[in-house]
Amino acid sequence: MRPKYEEVVVQRSKLGTELLQRSIGNVFHVTSREGLAGIEATGAILANEDGSLGDTFPQSKRSYFRSQGCVCLFDLRHVSEEELKNALDKYYFLNPHHVHDNPVFLILREQFFSQLRPWSEAKRGVEMVIPHVECGFTKEVSLDMIQEVLIVRIEGPHGYTGWLKMVAAAEREREEPV
Repeated sequence: MRPKYEEVVVQRSKLGTELLQRSIGNVFHVTSREGLAGIEATGAILANEDGSLGDTFPQSKRSYFRSQGCVCLFDLRHVSEEELKNALDKYYFLNPHHVHDNPVFLILREQFFSQLRPWSEAKRGVEMVIPHVECGFTKEVSLDMIQEVLIVRIEGPHGYTGWLKMVAAAEREREEPV
């Protein structure tokens, strides 16, 4: 069964409400649009045990689930607000840097939840894992196991610099004759 595809635009200021609310209760993989193209070409989210798919971050080489030959997923089914906040502080999966404001969420079908490996397997302090939200799926996740592919475009100013640009644009509009 093929997943449902949905494209959405989310304002940067609403990532923590709109996008996060869509993620709560789900298990998903986050990638870029380029990553999605690779997944569609192979028909699956592949494990990156040997690093041949590249490293998103230097610490990826120490990822517990990667070392176990698993696909790394986020599990937001049973996470407290504080655990979620701590996880987002460690890795902002709503809009990771490498996706350039275009994250893609591949949401796992519920029937495969029993095959998930919990974050608590990792030896804390030795292997990289995001407590309470990261989990692993052994080997690959075929597209047939994906319920929905959520393709997101994030719009709006970036932090303080974006805010300054927005204020400057508003000032110019006010000064221009009508």
